[in-house]
Amino acid sequence: LACPTRALSQRHISDTMLYLYLIFLGLFFLVMWVIMKAGTAAAKSSQYMENITRAIDGDLDLESQRPPQEGAHDRLIRRQTHKTMDECDQALSSNPRSPEGLVDRAMIHLSHKSYDEAIADCNAALRQEPAGYARASYCRALAYMEKNDNDQAILDVSDAIKGNPHDPDYLVTRALLFYRAMEHQLALSDCDAALEIEPEHQKALTVRSLVNSALGETQSALMDAQRALHGGAPNALILTARAAAFYGLRENALALRDCNLAIDWSPDLVDAYLVRAMVRMTLGETEKAAEDVQEALGLAPQHLLTQCTSAWLYATSPDDSIRDGSKALTLAKRVCEGRDERMPNLLDTLAAAYAEVGDYEKAVSVQTRALSHPDYPSTLIEEARMRLKKYRNSEPWREG
Repeated sequence: LACPTRALSQRHISDTMLYLYLIFLGLFFLVMWVIMKAGTAAAKSSQYMENITRAIDGDLDLESQRPPQEGAHDRLIRRQTHKTMDECDQALSSNPRSPEGLVDRAMIHLSHKSYDEAIADCNAALRQEPAGYARASYCRALAYMEKNDNDQAILDVSDAIKGNPHDPDYLVTRALLFYRAMEHQLALSDCDAALEIEPEHQKALTVRSLVNSALGETQSALMDAQRALHGGAPNALILTARAAAFYGLRENALALRDCNLAIDWSPDLVDAYLVRAMVRMTLGETEKAAEDVQEALGLAPQHLLTQCTSAWLYATSPDDSIRDGSKALTLAKRVCEGRDERMPNLLDTLAAAYAEVGDYEKAVSVQTRALSHPDYPSTLIEEARMRLKKYRNSEPWREG
């Protein structure tokens, strides 16, 4: 007869061996996963260093590639119409109510910076198509965008997208408007949708780069900016996007170089002044940073991004002559009104403004609310916690 004790012992040994085997198998897969993650990180780091090196080496000799002087939307306009003003007038002389002819002429007005005339032609076209005409809505959105009426521009381009959801230009235009309104997730969604339709859409890559920089995803932002830069003729907005990525990566000399070139190419590009203001503040060039903010406020006083950047400068500048807590708090409250619960990044600015006027209790409360928001960018949490620690110690935050 078999010994029961011996049988139990053998079963125990078998169970133990199986248990150890499963542990070993689990450890093996864990190690492989870590190696794969490390390889992915190394590949990203290698790509990042390659992008940095190419930028330093002047891979495109950008100074020699200055684009012709043109409006901010001329490239998009050329994708929408190929007619001249004479051709438009001739077509409308035979059919003055033609929606197509009216919008073609409106596009030409846009390229001549005759924004009110463009809006008038779009209105006339939309009267002929009361159910909605995508090209007319889109053209009117571009005109309102140039007049710095972002809210109306978003409404119009959204109507255009309803009429034609598969035009990447429409989606990218709304993405840029959302970026300037600091609606980062909505901007990303539109960029991704545009890139699904046209994978190398230059402006979609550019705007996604700007948004990713704002969210702290700076390596991804740099890669998108480089793709855009090599995907067609360079322009000021691409340089601004790359400058924002360089700023997030602490490559301030490269960021300043790109901003200066962007502004030289396009003196009315508000985004470039805002990025350069942040770069200059980090470099200790506080008076020049304030000049850039004033320039941006003059160009686009109603843009949420302009107001928020201005409030941040007035609240956190290391220069006593520039800081203005009262002005910072007024601006910060204005940008947060009705938005702060869904846009936690705005609360950072409000907290800094409260700290600057000495209301540390509110600064701590607001910064804590920001950090507890599920949409707060994970890459920016560490610095936000540093600010919170300052406020708890009754100290304001200083940029730079």
